Amino acid sequence: MQDKLNMDVVKEFIQQPLPRQILFFDEMLTPRLLQIVYWAALVAVIWEGLGRIFSGSLYGFIEGFVFIALGCLLARVVSELVMLFFQLHENMEQVAKNTASKPTTAAVPVSDGDSKPVRATPTKKVITKKATKKVSEKVTKK
Repeated sequence: MQDKLNMDVVKEFIQQPLPRQILFFDEMLTPRLLQIVYWAALVAVIWEGLGRIFSGSLYGFIEGFVFIALGCLLARVVSELVMLFFQLHENMEQVAKNTASKPTTAAVPVSDGDSKPVRATPTKKVITKKATKKVSEKVTKK
């Protein structure tokens, strides 16, 4: 009896939106965490840059400013590249949903009023290797 009660509690917990998203990969977690990682990287870059600025030498002063500028830029670029991959993934999922739900026109037979279905004619001509070879031979003969 106690085991059944525990299983009901676990099932109820899993049905909640947040645990379900985390445990069953219904939603990507990394895009949310990426903002936290980005801000942590900025804090680390600025902390290290300030340490170099106040190191006491002129070289450290210049190096600190360059380190902060390039470090912040690099953190932003890397974060945007990671986000780009997740946006590409979302777009590809959308394309897959859209193409799976729509039938293709080439596979659907068209009827001309008779009982026999007539295939739709392709709108583009397919150029074969033989055709291109014939055209290139004609051009070279002229």
